Amino acid sequence: TDDEVDAFLELYGYWMGSGYLSSGGLSEVVLESASRGYLDSLFARLRRVLPMSAARATCGAYVSCHADTSSCQYGIVEAAWFEYFSDEYHRCDDTGGRWFWAWVWQRLDMRQLRLVVSGLCAANSGGAGRSGSEAGAIRTPSPGFRDEVQRLLLHSGYSAVFTRVAESEWAVHYTEQPQQAEPMLSVRKHFRGVAQQSGAVWCVSVPSKGQFIMVRRVLEADANGQVLAASRPVVVGNTKPINGAMTILNPRTGQCFIKVIHSSVWAGQKRLGQLAKWKTAEETVALVRSLPVEEQPNQLIVSRKGMLDPLEVTMLDFPNITIRGSEMQLPLQALLKIEKIGDMILKATEPKMSMWSCYDNWLATVSPYTAFSRLVLILRALHINNERAKIVLRPDKSTVTEPHHLWPTLSDEQWIKVENQLKDLILADYGKKNNVNVASLTASEIRDVILGMEIQAPSQQRQQIAEIEKQAREQTQMTAVTTKTHNVHGDEIVVTTTSNYESQAFKSKTEWRQRAIAAQNLPLRTKHLYVTSDDISDTAHTYVLPKNLLKQFIAIADPRTQIAGYLFGVSPAGNDQVKEVHAIVMVPQWATHLQVHLPDRMPSHEYLRDLEPLGWIHTTPNELLHLSPQDVTIHARILARTADKPKVRWDGERTVVMTCAFTPGSCSLTAYKLTPAGFEWGRENMDMTSSSPDGFSPACFERVQMLLSDRFMGFFMVPEDDGIWNFNFMGSMHRPDMAYGLQLDVPRDFYDAMHRPSHFMTFGALETADAVDEADVEDELA
Repeated sequence: TDDEVDAFLELYGYWMGSGYLSSGGLSEVVLESASRGYLDSLFARLRRVLPMSAARATCGAYVSCHADTSSCQYGIVEAAWFEYFSDEYHRCDDTGGRWFWAWVWQRLDMRQLRLVVSGLCAANSGGAGRSGSEAGAIRTPSPGFRDEVQRLLLHSGYSAVFTRVAESEWAVHYTEQPQQAEPMLSVRKHFRGVAQQSGAVWCVSVPSKGQFIMVRRVLEADANGQVLAASRPVVVGNTKPINGAMTILNPRTGQCFIKVIHSSVWAGQKRLGQLAKWKTAEETVALVRSLPVEEQPNQLIVSRKGMLDPLEVTMLDFPNITIRGSEMQLPLQALLKIEKIGDMILKATEPKMSMWSCYDNWLATVSPYTAFSRLVLILRALHINNERAKIVLRPDKSTVTEPHHLWPTLSDEQWIKVENQLKDLILADYGKKNNVNVASLTASEIRDVILGMEIQAPSQQRQQIAEIEKQAREQTQMTAVTTKTHNVHGDEIVVTTTSNYESQAFKSKTEWRQRAIAAQNLPLRTKHLYVTSDDISDTAHTYVLPKNLLKQFIAIADPRTQIAGYLFGVSPAGNDQVKEVHAIVMVPQWATHLQVHLPDRMPSHEYLRDLEPLGWIHTTPNELLHLSPQDVTIHARILARTADKPKVRWDGERTVVMTCAFTPGSCSLTAYKLTPAGFEWGRENMDMTSSSPDGFSPACFERVQMLLSDRFMGFFMVPEDDGIWNFNFMGSMHRPDMAYGLQLDVPRDFYDAMHRPSHFMTFGALETADAVDEADVEDELA
């Protein structure tokens, strides 16, 4: 029974602390006790499986008291019990060196481990027992068993640390009181300078929820490597995910939007650093989109440069908003140290947006520039020394903070004194960390320190000045460049440039030439293909894709812009639940990184007459954990558009969306099928830009089984017009109602010369420019 198991665990812990195996005469498991009460209660709970007797017998257990009655011995003479203990502990010595059974670490939970601790502590206290919530100590002469006990206590949820109480005796102290259980480190004792190391480095990766790593730093060891002193074990990493927040500050008005990111967002996710950046970018776009047009910002200044790329991608719908980085390291994270904001974030049970006024009522007496400077001073001081900054912000006991304010209510004269003290606090910390005399800093350097900008050494400054002067000299010596062109009216335009700036060419961050070079490495990714098999629907069809089609489809793609193709296939004889893809049809298309634009006309050809439509496949630059709302909308619209066309009709139960995501060095494949709810939502959805439009949920789709095979081969079909399917470089020629024919052929690459004729027309114009002396203009007066 459960009670007998609990009693055995306590008895086992007691035997580990005050017991041994006796093989003289009758073999028995012996436990020694100063009083009979504790062990009598345990044996009473075990009487069904271990009957108790007053004298030695051939089975069960017995107790024998010494003559002076100061102590007594319990002996278990049950043969099965002795063999069980003897098989594990026949190698134990008399110095107390022993170990816990493997099942202690593998099978016991925290409650059961605490029962073992209770029995072990009772043996150390002479059988009196001890409450688990009180601070206790377990003594042992064996260093090996000392480490075993500390490990047991850590697994039981206690804070444990050992000390040496005698030459050959150790005491392991433990407690679960919060103020004592927190890791306490001494910089002088527990931290040492980092030295260069050689040899193997062991890295451990564990999930962020439910598992964590305990690190114990060895402070002293003898010549044999035996640990004599160690620090308190410290938890490394997050033991459980907590809520986060994103801050957007308007420096003119002081409005601060704080979006709480709930901890559930991080559950089961990988690459959390990348996820946090893209999640922040998505929330920023959602906030900008929710604002009225007249309140939308003209520019976004990013405090972390790693956010530039995600924001540039997600803000494509707002081309008039400038996105740029900043050299200032603004300590906006110090806002989370304010009790009102910190409590709101930690106690949030779901994602939510809140707005705060960081300037309180300052703008009534000072300008926005002064208010922003004061806010930066406060946040920088809170970031450097939270406790000291809070003391400075309250000059006397009468200072109060209004319920609707973040900062104490002070007069202008008091704020001047507080600002000077905060500035001194920041400069003192900077001087201490960088070994700089604060009095030697100039006014501009003090400003840079407060704003968090990098201050360069005088030698670097002189080097930069010299480079600027050298460029100025080269500028004066540069020869003039004259360019002669003609406008559409035939007028001759002569432009003379004398500076490097005027002769520089525009260069886009999404330069197609660089992406064309990167696309040449896509065939290497086909060596590492991964198919998602989690949360697969049991009732849906299984789709088999030939590897030759997939490898060619990846080879002709672009790393960023999506490409798509229609799937056609059949079911093998006798198995209607399996669908084999035999053809991919590349139709005229153009796309972005979010969606593909396909013609309304569905493909039709005699080679496809015996094949049924199975859906479509497309690439995506990033791996998503779900089907994107754009894919749901496109698939639902095709289902609705072909519902009344029997020859090209799509069946919602048989057609799927296959995604091929370009992950680092590999490709991840997933197949989805729309649910009836997803079809209804996608047919009505008009928002094709948002990542989470209204009404979209995981209930709109479900994953289906997908397999790769090289047992059969597939074929491609491309448009008849020279096989041109990519209209990204000639978008004006693509129309939703365009007609096209099909032919059997291998599709051209994304950057094939036939897909970008405008580039070669430009080259031709450059070659013939010298041959044109004058414009061919009709003389109206002739």
